[in-house]
Amino acid sequence: MTTRSSYWQCQGCGSIYVKQKDSLSELGLSMGMTVMGGRTCGTCGTRHETADIYNGNFDMHAPDVLVAAALQDTENAAWDATKKVWKYKGQELRGSESFESPRQKRPSNVRHIRSSDGKTDFSAVVVDKYHLDHADVSEVEELLGSIATQIRERGSFKPCILTFLGFDGDPREVCQIPEIRRWCSAAWKKSPALVPFIEQDVSGTCMMFILALLNAKVQLQGTKAAFAVPPHELTPILIKAAESGLAFLESCNYKNGSEYITAWVKSFVK
Repeated sequence: MTTRSSYWQCQGCGSIYVKQKDSLSELGLSMGMTVMGGRTCGTCGTRHETADIYNGNFDMHAPDVLVAAALQDTENAAWDATKKVWKYKGQELRGSESFESPRQKRPSNVRHIRSSDGKTDFSAVVVDKYHLDHADVSEVEELLGSIATQIRERGSFKPCILTFLGFDGDPREVCQIPEIRRWCSAAWKKSPALVPFIEQDVSGTCMMFILALLNAKVQLQGTKAAFAVPPHELTPILIKAAESGLAFLESCNYKNGSEYITAWVKSFVK
């Protein structure tokens, strides 16, 4: 058995791992034995068979010395989410030949809830660890597509439900968590039109999304947290979201777009 690299790449998200030197798995494979078991990626949860790892099926193709340097010098190493490749000091690190785009391998996290007539009632998305770690907002367009579908099928729509996974028991407010702040910022840059269509009434998710974009200060009022929001920061966000949301509704030929957006903006004015 010829091992090309000391490093292998997760086939779900592109994370790089070190192979254990002189492992029993590698020895067993070299002797023609059947090796059982596998490794689960700590970033995205993709399962990999041990035999595939030590047979070189997921090997990095960049030189070991370059991969090692990138893993040790994390300030100069970064994952290019667009090209699906690691870069170190501006140089691309050639990855596994069998690596596929995470979006091809990972099913969409958007769930379209349908009523008895088969029409879309509303949609929900769970933003998990993979999305947060990679600031992956690829499902934003699918959520907007759900609103457009509802308008086309029903002439009306319900806001999308947005949930962040993995922070149960975390004492921080949602908008204070750096990973969530980074994801919200990426989603905002990709499409500010989504913001007016994030559910607000049940858990205040839309407000939490906006707070994640701001330098809001937390003020405790008993056991509850209140936020001091600088008006000069909030107003531009509301304006941009409202303009983008209205343009989207107009593109869907939604007749009551102005009324909806006006009511949405007023919900933030106390």
